[in-house]
Amino acid sequence: MQKLRRVQDLESQRLQRAATFEDTLSAALDAYLEKYDPLKKAQRSVAKLTKLESKSEFKSESKPESEPESQPTSTSKSMSMPSPQSTNLESEFTSEIIFNALRSVSPRIKAPHGGQRKPNSAVLKHQLNLRDQARCTHKGSQGHRCENTRWLDFHHLVPVHLGGDDILENLTTLCSVHHQMQHLKT
Repeated sequence: MQKLRRVQDLESQRLQRAATFEDTLSAALDAYLEKYDPLKKAQRSVAKLTKLESKSEFKSESKPESEPESQPTSTSKSMSMPSPQSTNLESEFTSEIIFNALRSVSPRIKAPHGGQRKPNSAVLKHQLNLRDQARCTHKGSQGHRCENTRWLDFHHLVPVHLGGDDILENLTTLCSVHHQMQHLKT
């Protein structure tokens, strides 16, 4: 309860008025989601990448015309982040643009066979979360996709011990139940 009172004090100071319980809870939840939501992390990563690209393009534009440009320009500079009010179609389209932008900078990661495996890179996790929208990709017998967004695991379609790599095309997102079911099948 002390933490809630402290957040309420901070929110009151920020708003320059007495913060209600709803204001306080909303601010705390917004801060939590901003920090821990994998989709928001992926969007921040793309925004940072876009900002770096625009800086490098600005530098290349300021060069004399006699020097050739070292890098071709990317189409990712026209990306926009989805707003909470945007439709699902807009969100999916934007996510695909972001996904493709991240894909262009992602290195192919070879998993070592035998011994200790290295964890997946943040870029790869961001790509996977954007592609799968941080949701289980299992489709039931009726063709409906699992709605679970909790207890998610990354699953290798071709297992690492059988030569599968840590690349986007070999990974999918499954909830823990469907992940266990997948391993019990094989």
